[in-house]
This record gives sequence, structure tokens and C-alpha cells, in this order.
Amino acid sequence: GTSLNNNNHIGVPLTIFSAKQNDDFLVLEVGTNHFGEIEYTSKIAKPDYSVITNIGNSHLEFLKSKNGVLKEKVNLFNNTNVNGKVFINLDDPFLKRIGTNFQNKITYSMMNNTAEYSGSTEMDNNSGLYTLNITSPKLNLKVNVPLYGFHSAHNVFVASAIANHVGLKKSDLTTAIKKLLPSKQRLNVTKYKKMVLIDDTYNANPDSMIAALIVLDSIKIFPKKIAVLGDMFELGEKSENLHTQLAKVIKKLNIDEVLLIGKNMQALYKTIENLKMITRHFTSRKSLFAYLKKFEFENSTILVKGSRGMKMEDFVNALKERIG
Repeated sequence: GTSLNNNNHIGVPLTIFSAKQNDDFLVLEVGTNHFGEIEYTSKIAKPDYSVITNIGNSHLEFLKSKNGVLKEKVNLFNNTNVNGKVFINLDDPFLKRIGTNFQNKITYSMMNNTAEYSGSTEMDNNSGLYTLNITSPKLNLKVNVPLYGFHSAHNVFVASAIANHVGLKKSDLTTAIKKLLPSKQRLNVTKYKKMVLIDDTYNANPDSMIAALIVLDSIKIFPKKIAVLGDMFELGEKSENLHTQLAKVIKKLNIDEVLLIGKNMQALYKTIENLKMITRHFTSRKSLFAYLKKFEFENSTILVKGSRGMKMEDFVNALKERIG
């Protein structure tokens, strides 16, 4: 399967060529940030089964809008083997809309009981982790998902549906789910004696930022919640507005301190600076490093997140040095 971020016009062929002769399945991720990229890579891959997990606010600098993201991503379905299956997420309004265009579809949903695979989740109020329930004539499954975030549970849901469809035994599926580990720098939650650190520094867009903030709020091990957030890139002309809109989410969550860095995060800072929580905007990496070296972090859960270009992992490492 796809390792690291080998999901482009070079990475997809490399992954295909890495397959061994006795491999039964090859799982490929196809990514994009420009129109035409998924059409190109999906024609190379020619998948037998395909899924688009959602249509979100990502890569808007070049894809412009959610409709643009849909237009680009639907090429994956268009280039799926005619004898194969496309898995339609009925919980996403954009994907639900185009689902009627595909006769070779299998539907899944956590909100629509008419879907071929119907699911639900329960969140543990202390750990913030989810239990996934799948109910369908084809698969009845209840399993704890060892990854953080509702989106992770939703992804495990569709992965289970596909695995079931291709004939994987329920017992093997359950075992595989229990062994799941987070990808590097993607909602990596580390529990220390006096704090919890959430490293989600691989990348950021508005949807993943909101998901990470909800995870921060959901982990109740320690009372204090701190978010260290850097700029989100590739959002084009909507960048300032999308940064500002994060305030709506932050206001609803129990977050005690928000530390911001980057030019784009100034817009968010201006929107939340008068809230009851502690808010700070840092104009340089040096000033944020200095603050992290002295601030009180005991009995806290700390989230660090930002786009790849912000190198937010450096701040994670600074915190780890203090923890020792």
C-alpha cells in the first residue's frame, strides 16, 4: 500500500511497482492539489474498488471551491474498473449528490439507515476514542478504534465495508483494526505523567484543523487544554476567511489557551483575542520557542498543528525537551 505521501504522479507508479507477485490486494492513495492530477493517476491505477472519503476545504488555492474539489476527485470514480465498485459516502452532501451517476456503487452512512452499510459511533468521555458499530445484512461489527478523531472512525468504517465486500473474515478484520497505528505526525497522542501531547503537525486545512481541535477538547485526562496553531496554506483568496471561521469552533470548545503563529493566524487572533481564554499571537518562531520554554504545561493536553511549511514539529520537539 501507499507509504508516506507517495500519492502523486510519481508516488502512485512507485507503489504499484513495489507490489510483490503473491500480493492479493494493493491499496493506493491518490492525492491532488491541481486539476487533472487525479485523472492522470487514477488512469494509471485503474482501481477495482474506490472510495472518496469526503469533499472538504483543501487545496483551494488551485481547486478554488468545494465544487472544484468534487470535480477533481470524481475522476477517481470515473476511472474505476466498470466491473468494480465505487463506495459512496452518503454523509457527505457533495458525494451523495453524484452517487446517482454511478450504477456500480455501494453506499455507506452513519446518518442514513437505507445505506448498504450503516454505522454509528460512541465516544469514550475520558479517552476521546471511539467505538464503531456497523450494522448491515453483510456485516455486523462492534470494535474499538485505536485512532483519534471521528473522521478516523468514519475511515475505518468504509475500510471495513470494502474489506467485507472483498471477502475478508470478520475475525481478521477485527484483529487488523485493533492493530492500527496513527501515521507519523497525524494525531499522534502521547500520554505523559503530567500532560498529554497531540502531534498533528504533518499538515493542515480547515477541516483537519477543526477535527484536531475537537480531539483536543474530547481528551479529558487533564483539565487544561492548550492549542498551538500555525498557518494553513494553499487556501487562495479564501484564506483569511477560513482562518477567521475557526473562531466559531474554538468558542464552542473547552480550550483554555490558544497560541498562534504565522501571518494568516493574525486574522484568527483578532477574532478571538477578547474571549475569556488566554490568546497570544507570535510574530516569530523565536518568540514562540521562548514562551514554550517557560509556560506552565503540567496537567494539560496540548495540541500542536499547522501546515507543512510551518514546521510545527519543531515546537513539538521543544515541548518534548522540557518533558524530558
